[in-house]
Parts: sequence; C-alpha cells; structure tokens
Amino acid sequence: MLPEENRLRKSADFAFARQSGRHWRNEMFIINTVPNSGSASRYGFVIGRKLGSAVRRNHLKRQLRAITARLMPTLVDGMDVVMIARGQAAGRSFADLEAGLKQLMSKAGLLDRREGSAP
Repeated sequence: MLPEENRLRKSADFAFARQSGRHWRNEMFIINTVPNSGSASRYGFVIGRKLGSAVRRNHLKRQLRAITARLMPTLVDGMDVVMIARGQAAGRSFADLEAGLKQLMSKAGLLDRREGSAP
C-alpha cells in the first residue's frame, strides 16, 4: 500500500505538475514529473470517466497505487509524479499495467539505476 506521505493530494499540486513538469507517454499512461521541495516523492493518479464506471476506475487506481508501492524502493526521491491512465489501460491485467508503467518510469528516469531494476 502506498503510504499517505507519498500521495499527491492537493489539486494545485496536480495542476502544477501537469503544467510545469516534463511528460512522457505510452499507449496506457501519461506521466508528468516535476521536482518538489521535499525529500520524498509524491504520486498522484488521474483516471478519467472514459475508462468506465466508478468501480472500474477505483479498481484501476488501486492497482496503480499497488504497483507504485512495489516500485518505491527503486524510485528516485524528490519528485511529484502525476500518472494519467489512457484508454488502453482499461481492462488490462495487473502484469500488463505493471510492465507498461515500469517501462514508462524507466523512460522518464524515475527508476534509480543504481538498484539495477531498470532495463
């Protein structure tokens, strides 16, 4: 489970990351990143209504939080990261979501290469 101190909560922080930060995308996700003033990274998730009912959207959000929590030991610190799910993410298996997110995080430079987890 993703700890509370690592969750991005304020809408102003989401907006700042989306407007001022860098972004990367693949078929399932868009990631926006911006350095923060803290030592810990914070993560926020955006799942639009086009991806299905509230039940499906919340399930996808829980899956993304679990994937992020799994990757926490290998992620760089001091970043605000907003992950936006695209239409291709709906209905995918947990393994597909994890592979897609890991690939995009590596591309964005969020995986700490010293840990040896990046391809």
